[in-house]
Amino acid sequence: MAVREKDLTKRFVARSFNQLAKSAYGGNWSGVENYMAQLSKPLAKALATSAVPGFADGSNLVLQNLDSIMTSVLFTEDQLVKQRFIERVPSINPIFQWNRRNQYGSSRGTMAFAEGGIGPVGNGSWARNTAPVKFFGIQRGTTVIANLAGALGGMFDNPVEEEEYDGTMQLLGGVERALIWGNSTIVDSGGNDIFYDGFYRQLKANRPKNIIDMHGKPMTFDVISEIAALYAKAFVTSARNVGAFLSPDTIATLQLMKQQAERNNDMSSRDGGFAAGTPLDGYRTQIGWIPFIQDVFTEPVDNGRSPLTTADSGAPGAVTTVTAAVAAPGAGQTSNWQSGDAGTVYYTVGAFNAQGEAVGYLYTTGVNALANDVVTLTITNVTGALGYRIYRGTQSNGSDAQWIGEVAATGTATVPFVDDNSIMPGTDVGLFVEKSPQNLVMAQMAPLLKLPFAIQNTTIPFGLLYLHTLAIKAIERQFLVINIGRTGYTS
Repeated sequence: MAVREKDLTKRFVARSFNQLAKSAYGGNWSGVENYMAQLSKPLAKALATSAVPGFADGSNLVLQNLDSIMTSVLFTEDQLVKQRFIERVPSINPIFQWNRRNQYGSSRGTMAFAEGGIGPVGNGSWARNTAPVKFFGIQRGTTVIANLAGALGGMFDNPVEEEEYDGTMQLLGGVERALIWGNSTIVDSGGNDIFYDGFYRQLKANRPKNIIDMHGKPMTFDVISEIAALYAKAFVTSARNVGAFLSPDTIATLQLMKQQAERNNDMSSRDGGFAAGTPLDGYRTQIGWIPFIQDVFTEPVDNGRSPLTTADSGAPGAVTTVTAAVAAPGAGQTSNWQSGDAGTVYYTVGAFNAQGEAVGYLYTTGVNALANDVVTLTITNVTGALGYRIYRGTQSNGSDAQWIGEVAATGTATVPFVDDNSIMPGTDVGLFVEKSPQNLVMAQMAPLLKLPFAIQNTTIPFGLLYLHTLAIKAIERQFLVINIGRTGYTS
């Protein structure tokens, strides 16, 4: 049934506070000014002997004009895409285990034999693998006053629900980043292992050829076709369980390449010679359609930058001393510095702990690294720091410095960090995973839990816990593209 115009006018008319109150209280309502004046009298009497600036006479009491809708410009649960994509399986204890068949038998022998004989003995090969479950968690809490005000309707939002939601998003957002960048060398203040290695460190240690380095060049469809061919060589016959997690910048670059390819030769057309485009949500390869999943958690920290002015609450003290030395790679080291990377660079170093990160220390002495060099930073240890994040840029004030790595704190006076340019500042990564449960799972000993803590002051505390690990069972079927340039497609 059609809605008449006068019905819409009646339904959506805006009314003032006075109009709303009068409709509720009728003749007993004398106006907001009189109402506020009546409230000011007892307030002034109660505050007459107190030293509350500006409130001695109650004249500053005003009606709160607060919108009931919470404005949020942060990520939502829909953007926790890797945790939504990777299958979760139970783990009944802190050590998750699985068996992996490595070989049916040797393919290098001669299985042919003469009549009357018998073929050679064949032996399969398999191994048991383990992944320790790690304990991720966050403490949150609400004040007794907020709880009471919320229960009595004195707040638009339920404070307990809001704290639970904020804490959950904080925790799961950290897990999204850890799935790529988790670093098992970071230990707590007691020396306990607290992290698993994410895709980057596991691939770098066990399958480095599955890391494709763009070295600042933009992602291309040719790279995706190459990854599909590598999947085929790893005996993946279908892409139905493959997903490509790409940053918005990377997908935008591929979209521009697609538009370039769609350009037609009829420049007289009204649209400027472009065919109508469609959203780029995947790419068809020799093993099938690989979907593009937009991922806003490809960076290890927010925006990839160091805090230059304000430290996180509870963070350790700032780094006070850093030195740098340029040299040829030492034993066991390699260099990813190329001639095009040469130039003067500056470093920013931030100490971090479980609470957050300190203001970054600016190493304002320019460092000139040439092709095939490495830069070794020596960082003076900070009390209470679990590790140090290193950022690099071309400005001495650190304004353009971007994350290039992190190093665990040590029990010694100084900590070395070697910048071999394996991660280039300001670049993106793209993760390609095959999520079949025989290849990849997130093993969880318990789903997300809320635990109440003992009340020791005016805050009612609780903890949110997520006990899980990343189990990459078939590492040869996972790929990471690193150092993807953000310059876009311009040629």
